[in-house]
Amino acid sequence: MNIAVQIIRFIIFAVIFLVPPVLEAAQPDVSSIRRTIETLSSFESRTTGSAGYKKAAEFVEQQLQDLGLETSSHYYELPVRRSRGASLSFNDRTYPLKPFIYNAITPESTDGIISAPLYYVGRGDLQDLDGKTIKDSIVLMDFDSGRNWQTVASLGARALIYLENEKTAGNVFFTEKHELSPLQFPCFWMSQKAAKKIFGSLSSDDNKPLIARVELQSTTVWENFLARNIYALIPGTDPELKQELVIFEAFFDDNEFIAGDSPGADAAISIATLLEIAKTFSENPPGRSVMIVATSGNSQTLAGMRDTIWSL
Repeated sequence: MNIAVQIIRFIIFAVIFLVPPVLEAAQPDVSSIRRTIETLSSFESRTTGSAGYKKAAEFVEQQLQDLGLETSSHYYELPVRRSRGASLSFNDRTYPLKPFIYNAITPESTDGIISAPLYYVGRGDLQDLDGKTIKDSIVLMDFDSGRNWQTVASLGARALIYLENEKTAGNVFFTEKHELSPLQFPCFWMSQKAAKKIFGSLSSDDNKPLIARVELQSTTVWENFLARNIYALIPGTDPELKQELVIFEAFFDDNEFIAGDSPGADAAISIATLLEIAKTFSENPPGRSVMIVATSGNSQTLAGMRDTIWSL
C-alpha cells in the first residue's frame, strides 16, 4: 500500500475515533478563522519563495506561539520561479505585464525581445482566427476561452496575453488551462479595462492587427529556495497513550496563477482551520500527543508534507 494512502487513512481514523470528545466539546471561533483568512489573503501571493510566503510563515508561527506552543522549523530545498519583470512596448511607451502561470515545467520567459504584430482574437475560436496571420504574432485573447491557447500556439503565435473580465472569476477558468509539458509558449495577464485604455476599442472582426508592431519581453527563472515547514508538539495527557502521535497538517502557501497577484483566500481555509484545531488542543490536550504541522510547497506535489514524512 502507498505510504501516503496509509498516512491519509490514519489521519482520517484519528479524526473520527481518537479525538472526538475534544472536537465535539469545542465550538470553532468563526470570527478568528475569518480574520486568519483575511490576513493571509492580504499578502498578494503566498507562493513558496515569495515575500507573501515569508509573511505567511511568520504569521502562522506567531499564532502558534501566542497559544503558548513551542514552535520548530523544518527546512528543505525546493525549486521556485522568480519573475524578474515582463512588459509590452509600442509607440515609445512601455506597459507592465503579469506572467500567467499555467505550465508546471516551463517559466513564462521570452528568449530576448519578441517583436511582432498584435492581434485581438476574442475567445480564440476558429471563426475568430479566420483570415488573421497568427504565425509569429502576439495574441490578445479573452480569458473565458478554455484551452484555445493551444490552437494559436499550434498556428505559430509567439506569445499570448489573456484579458480578464467579470465572467472569469472562478478557479475553473485558471485550472482548465494548466499544462504539464516542456512547451515554451509564454502567456500573460491583463485586465480588459486596462487593455481598452491602452489599445482602445477591441474587435476581432477586422483581420488587420490591432497594433502593427509591438515588443514583448519577460524574464522568469527557476531558482533553488530553502523552504520551510513549521510544527508544534502538544504532549498527550495519558501516561501510556501520549507515546502515540496524531499529526494534523495543512499548507500555508498558495498556488500562484498570476505572478505576484494570487491572494488565495480559498486556499487559506485549510491553515485557518488548522490553527483553530491547534487552539482547541492547546486548551484541552487529548490523551495522545498531537503534532500540528504547517507545510509549504503544496502546489509542487505536496513537497513540504512529503519531506516532513520522509524526515520522520
